[in-house]
Amino acid sequence: MLARHGFATLEEIAAVPDLGLLDIRHFGPKTRLVVDAALAAYRLVDDPAIRAAHDRRRHHINSRLSAAHRARNAALLDLLASCDLEIGAVDTIIESPAGEVVPPADPRVLQLLAAAGQPELAAVYARTHTPATPPPATDIPHGSSHDGHTSSGDADGAADVDVYGSSDR
Repeated sequence: MLARHGFATLEEIAAVPDLGLLDIRHFGPKTRLVVDAALAAYRLVDDPAIRAAHDRRRHHINSRLSAAHRARNAALLDLLASCDLEIGAVDTIIESPAGEVVPPADPRVLQLLAAAGQPELAAVYARTHTPATPPPATDIPHGSSHDGHTSSGDADGAADVDVYGSSDR
């Protein structure tokens, strides 16, 4: 019946006020109950009590996870906040992501994104990782190796090789 009146999705029906739907011929209180059940099943009803319950659950979940864990598991947490699971079950589920080690941000990735003019990508990357630690400072003069020798080669004439496998020549 609703398709004959141009409705193709539940979202379209949810956007129409009750009085608008009740103006449709043969759309009465019984049909309204069926539509309400379908909208509730797909979480399309804007019920303040349901929204408040989801907000409380979201706050509960957020209070148990770090910002990085929340960012890395956003889709899962959105579904948990709106599901009907008991809160004890939700707590058990969020123990898993809470126990995961969040990898550190790679400074090279942050530099590349900054140089590419991608501040939004850099922000998302930073939110989903622990803060990057700067590389340790070294007091080695340019052109010297770690043992104080110059990098021109050793006694047999071979060039010193750094940890990345490139030669100094």
